[in-house]
Amino acid sequence: MNPCGLQRGLGAAACPDSKKVRAIATHACKVSFSRELRALFREDVSDPRLAMVAVRAVVLSVDYRNVRVHWVAREEVEQKKIEVALAHATPFLRSRLGESIEWKRLPELRFVFDGVLAEGEEDPCRE
Repeated sequence: MNPCGLQRGLGAAACPDSKKVRAIATHACKVSFSRELRALFREDVSDPRLAMVAVRAVVLSVDYRNVRVHWVAREEVEQKKIEVALAHATPFLRSRLGESIEWKRLPELRFVFDGVLAEGEEDPCRE
């Protein structure tokens, strides 16, 4: 089983499409994680420094131990202040993710600045 609860392939001999099954399971985990994280930023994070943060992409490591969260600012802001706020909010985010996503082991979060939303660019947090 992978962290999302989806059964992994039985190996190349038993299932010739095991790589495809694993890729689908990984994608499902990534989508689930991304959806929950965006909802947390939209609804639960109260730090005003993070009001302008939107999650653009989530990248899971192969072993599901690390997640790289690519974020963008909705307008020009001081990047260092937001990075400090994200570091401060990380334990809260991990605990809330642990409540909503039942994974055996919750991955570490690493935030990566991905720029500022361009004029007219769609906000990635809106669903």
